[in-house]
Amino acid sequence: MKENQVLKKNRRGTQYIEENGEVIAKRCSGCGEMIELEHFSKSNAGLGGTVSKCRPCILEYNKKYSKKKPEYDKRYYEKNRKGTVAKKESDKRYYEKNKGKIIESRKRYYQENKERVLERAKESYLKNKREVNE
Repeated sequence: MKENQVLKKNRRGTQYIEENGEVIAKRCSGCGEMIELEHFSKSNAGLGGTVSKCRPCILEYNKKYSKKKPEYDKRYYEKNRKGTVAKKESDKRYYEKNKGKIIESRKRYYQENKERVLERAKESYLKNKREVNE
């Protein structure tokens, strides 16, 4: 550490290095290494405006759990199927009850954001076209 750098610890116990009142590095909660902030993804809620784990740790975590995720999602869906079916029915009843208001709101949004809506539709069309050609 340089002369004007100070090792500190926040209320949650995360160690970090501060230089001239700014956080320049912090300890990764995944690997435990003291790493500069540019090796962390951004997050307004985190210390120094970054997430708690460095990018390599996040990649490792995602690789490890991406295989388990489909199984988890399937179990979650089975467990909560009644809730999802009830939600769909509730949404359908709401739409039927408020159909005119919803349609009017959608028309107004389209008129106020026509360029934006058309640009999104164009992007979506091109994306789908690329996927079909692959």
